[in-house]
Amino acid sequence: MYSCECGKSFTRSDNLRRHQLQSCQGGPSVKRVRLDDAAAPMYTCNCCNVKIPLTQVNSHNRTLQHKNNTCVQFSDGVQIIKSAFKRRIATYRVQSSIVSTDYMLFFNEIRQKVIELLESAIRVHKIIKVNMEVFGSYILQTQDLKETKSFNSQNRTVDQSTDLNSLFDGFRNGIIAQTTEFQERDSGWTCEKIMFLELNINKYSPLSGCSYVKLPECIERRKAVVNVRNEDQHCFAWAITSALHPAIDRTSEVSSYPHFSTVIDVTGMNFPVKLKDIVKFEDKNDISVNVYGLESKFEKGKIMYEIIGPLRYSQRRLRRHVNLLLITDDFGNNHYCWIKDLSRLVSSQLSAHEHKKYFCDGCLLYFSNEQLLLRHKINDCNHLSTTTPSTNFKVNKYGKTVPENILTFENFEKQMKVPFVVYADFESVLKPIQTTKPNPEYSYSIKTFKHEPYSFAYLIKCSYNDDLSKFVSYRGVDAYL
Repeated sequence: MYSCECGKSFTRSDNLRRHQLQSCQGGPSVKRVRLDDAAAPMYTCNCCNVKIPLTQVNSHNRTLQHKNNTCVQFSDGVQIIKSAFKRRIATYRVQSSIVSTDYMLFFNEIRQKVIELLESAIRVHKIIKVNMEVFGSYILQTQDLKETKSFNSQNRTVDQSTDLNSLFDGFRNGIIAQTTEFQERDSGWTCEKIMFLELNINKYSPLSGCSYVKLPECIERRKAVVNVRNEDQHCFAWAITSALHPAIDRTSEVSSYPHFSTVIDVTGMNFPVKLKDIVKFEDKNDISVNVYGLESKFEKGKIMYEIIGPLRYSQRRLRRHVNLLLITDDFGNNHYCWIKDLSRLVSSQLSAHEHKKYFCDGCLLYFSNEQLLLRHKINDCNHLSTTTPSTNFKVNKYGKTVPENILTFENFEKQMKVPFVVYADFESVLKPIQTTKPNPEYSYSIKTFKHEPYSFAYLIKCSYNDDLSKFVSYRGVDAYL
């Protein structure tokens, strides 16, 4: 049950939200609080002894000031940050026993500590998501500046089969490539010392299907989805079976279908089936599978549902193809259903016309008639393909280790100078604007100043003949004309 502070109870969380939005008189306000509202609720951080707006708590928790105040000694050279990010299982701060400006030396010093932390987390959670962030103190001698810079890695999924040494090397090479690029891009910054590394570990729960979940009424009315009422964890297998052996009546009953073990090969598969494991099923059974999702939104005074995705798109269109719908209830349970008629399910989202649409299961394009769809399948679909760059690292033509999925221009020797380049700029005066006080009951923006141009300048630079270059500047009234 879901209860409101006014005393009313509801069986579904979306009914509670609708009640709070429309009719609740004594419950909490669901309107977002403006950051510039003087009456915005404040939060007191006891660790930092400061007051901040409630909407800025997460930002404050990410600051170095807060993390420094919440560090607790965990082991030799390792601290744990108590106020970890939302849903973050743990954030560790790892320090080297020596002070250095050499990132390779720093990573070699802390390697064993990081790997031991990862091994400990894997033993507890089995599968985790990990990323690293290194902090360094940098100085800019020409301007007498000193700042803390950080360089982080992407999230990686880690389980018991992951080679932790290779994982660490990948993180190290990526971060070192970032530091090298930074010093080349922002000339003048010098690393004074490497301060520490933060290791962020999240418990990872991959999306998967489990026991029976009832379809929302508006989706069920479309008669486009078959939802088998299974009582085990094999909803994926039952959904596939219902597609291969459609029932004439009582389509939601398990008894209307042969047992899935006699229809498909699921040996060696773990149930409930995760999205990333469906490729194993495709290889075993020569069946391609797309998976779509369901998203709710509050519109025109009621909860509306839309089909989204695909959450999982098959990389190959096989002779037998099945479209599945993955739905979730208020308790976080997921359930696979068979999409019997994709056109009927999503046509209302695509246009107001009620004519049937013909979908290509291979690339998700749709057509107004079957002939156009057939021509597309024969001439276009799956005739073109592209490969998405991975997050792996490669060695570029200069011998540097760089991420594969970041495109950079390297053939500088082949570039050509353009004949003319124009540089232009405006300068403005900020003139105060007198405005009336807005109504706090509605969202608003306050215009406080008007930018009024008072000068401009532009330079036309010629690359091959400086006599053709030209500089013009103006200062005075009507500078914007």
